[in-house]
Amino acid sequence: MTGKFFSLLLFTSLYLQIFAVGQQQDFGDISRAMLEMEVYEKDSTADAVVLFDVGEVYVTEKLEVNYERHIRIKILTDKGLDAGDISISFRDDFPEQEIKGIKAESQYIDENGKVIKTKVGRRDRFENKISDTWKEVKFTIPGLRKGSVLEYRYEMKSESAIDIPDWYFQKQYPVIWSEYTLSIPEWFDYLTYTRGYHPFYVNEEEPYNEIANNSWGGGFGYSGTKYHYIMKDVPAIEAEPFMKAKVDYLAQIRFQLASYKFPTSARESVLNSWATVLEAINDSDNYGKRLKSSSLLKEKTYDAIEGTETELDKMIAIYDHVSSVMDWNEDHRFYIEEDLDKIYKKGTGNGSEINLILTQMLKEAGINAKPVAISTTNNGEIIGIYPLDNQFNHTITKVVIDDKVYLLDAKNEKRPYTLLPSSAINGKGFVINENNKIEWIDLKNNSDNRLVNFVNVSINEDGEITGNLQSKNYGYLGYLYKEILSQEDSVMSKEVEEVVFTNADNLKIDSVHVDEETVNEFSYSVDFRLETDNSENVIYLNPMLIEAITENPFKKKTRTYPIDYDYTFNKRVIINFEIPEGWEIAEYPESRGYKLTKNAGGYVRLVQVSGNKLTVRYDYIISRKRLLPTEYDELRFMYDGIVKDNTERVVIKKVAE
Repeated sequence: MTGKFFSLLLFTSLYLQIFAVGQQQDFGDISRAMLEMEVYEKDSTADAVVLFDVGEVYVTEKLEVNYERHIRIKILTDKGLDAGDISISFRDDFPEQEIKGIKAESQYIDENGKVIKTKVGRRDRFENKISDTWKEVKFTIPGLRKGSVLEYRYEMKSESAIDIPDWYFQKQYPVIWSEYTLSIPEWFDYLTYTRGYHPFYVNEEEPYNEIANNSWGGGFGYSGTKYHYIMKDVPAIEAEPFMKAKVDYLAQIRFQLASYKFPTSARESVLNSWATVLEAINDSDNYGKRLKSSSLLKEKTYDAIEGTETELDKMIAIYDHVSSVMDWNEDHRFYIEEDLDKIYKKGTGNGSEINLILTQMLKEAGINAKPVAISTTNNGEIIGIYPLDNQFNHTITKVVIDDKVYLLDAKNEKRPYTLLPSSAINGKGFVINENNKIEWIDLKNNSDNRLVNFVNVSINEDGEITGNLQSKNYGYLGYLYKEILSQEDSVMSKEVEEVVFTNADNLKIDSVHVDEETVNEFSYSVDFRLETDNSENVIYLNPMLIEAITENPFKKKTRTYPIDYDYTFNKRVIINFEIPEGWEIAEYPESRGYKLTKNAGGYVRLVQVSGNKLTVRYDYIISRKRLLPTEYDELRFMYDGIVKDNTERVVIKKVAE
C-alpha cells in the first residue's frame, strides 16, 4: 500500500511539474524535469509536445498591431526533430508587416549530465519569397536531438489594424498550454470567429483603461477590452480517414476588423458586405469582365449544339465539349488572368478558367447559366460572417432549365454532368449574379450513390467453384467503376480483383463485360472462379466475396473532430451459393446487424439456408455526410464488428457414402 501511494505521489508530482511549465516561462528558463522528460503521458505516441504557445496582441490608437509570440517544444523522438524547422510568414506589400526580435535556442542534457545550449544567430536565418506579396523567415534550430527542448520568440508589427493574426490552439503535436491575449481599444469593432472541438480552459473579457499620447505632447484617456483565451491538453491533429482540410477541424480563433470610430469622427467601415464583394467580382478585370462574347466561343458553341433541340440537350452537348477539349492543369484558383478565348485556344486551364468558358458558351446558346464561387474541401469551409473573396478558390457553373437547377464542373471529361466532384461539395456556393443579387446555393448532387450486386456461385460435384456477378451502380459509385473498367484488360482485371472482390480467396477472373453505360447508370458483369483445396472433401468459403470491409479505418480510440464522408451511399449485395448433391452446408455465419443512431446509416447481414441453397444479403448504408465526434464510438464499433464478421466462413462438407 505504501509503495502504491508513493508511486501515485511521484506521478502526481511529475504531472504538476509538467503542467506548471506548460505555462509560459522566461526565455531560457527550462527546468531539468522538462529536459529529462522522455514521454508525454497524455499521448505516449507523440513525437514532440508543445509545452506552451503564448501570443499577445496589442492594438494601438494609431491603428497599429503589435504582436508577440513565444513557443516552447519538447522533442520526444527522432521524428520530432522536424519541429525544429521554423517558418514565420509576413506580408511584404502594403500594408507591410515587420518581423523583428527573433530569438531562438535549444537545450539538452549531454552524456555527462551537463545542460548544453545552442542558439540561432542572425547568419542562421534567411528570408524566402513565397509570392508577390508574402515572404517568410526560415531557420533551423541547431544541435537538436531526441530529448532536446527548443524555443523561439519573435515580434510582428503592422501599421494596419486588420492584421490581427489568427490563433491556432491545435497543431500536429499535442499542446499542453496555448494562450492568446488581445487588448483592443474601444474604437474598433471586430468580428470574432471560433472553430474546433476542444473546450476553452479560459474564455473571458475584461475592460481596461489606457492613456494615449498626442503628437504635441498631450495625452487623452481611452478604454478598451482585453480578451483572454486558454486551452490546455489539446490533442494533436493528424491526418485520419474521412477528413477534409485540417483547417476545418483545428481549434482556432480569428478576429476580423469590421469598422472603427474615433471620438471626433464618423464610423468607418473596413469589412465589406457580401453585396460589395459581389459587385467587385462582377466589375473585376480578372473575373466578371472576362465573361464576354467572342467570335471563337460563339463558333464553338454553335458547332457543339448542332443537331440538338432542347435546352437540356444543348447544355449536355456544351458540357461534353468543354470537358473533352479543355485539360485541367490540376490547379484551383478563383481569379483568371487571360481572356477566355485565349485560354480555349491553349486547351488547358485551371478550374475557374474551364468553368467560366463553360458558363460563357452556355450563355452564347441562350441558356440561363451563372458562375458560382466556391471553396473546395482542401481549401476549407467558407466563413459566412467574413465577406472576403479570398476564401474562394474555384468556380463551378449553375444552370436553370425548366425550374430545375444543375450544378456543373467540366474539368474532367469522364465525369457525367450529373455529378460534381466530391471536392466541390463543401457547404454553400456564392452565385455571381450580374444584377448583384445575393444568392447562396447548397453544393450537392441530386443523384443517388448506390449499387446493387447480384452474385450467383455454383459448386459442382467435384468441388469446383464458378460464379457470375451482375452489378448496377449509380452516382459516384457508377463513376468509380466506370473509371476502373475503362482501363486495359490486364489492368482492369487486377483492379476488379482488388476493388470489387476485396475479400475473395484465390479468385481468378475469366471475363469482364460492360453491360450498360448511361449518365445515370453503369452496369457490368464478371465471370470468375474460386480455386479451393477440397482434398479433404471440405470446402471453406467466404460468404462476403465483394464490397467487403476487411480493415477498420478508425484505429484511434477517440476522435475529437467530425467524420466527413465524400458522399452518402447505399450498397446492397446478394450472393446465392448453389450446393451440389452429395454435399452439405455444415456451418454458416449468423445474421447480424449494426445501426447508427440519428439516421446515420448502418450495416445488416442476413444469412438464410434453404435446402441446397445458401443466400447471404448485406446492406451497407451511410446516410449522412458528416458524423459528429460523439458518434465516433458507435461507428468504430460497427466497423470492428464488420471486420470480425468477415473472418467467418461457410463450411461445406461432402456427405459420406
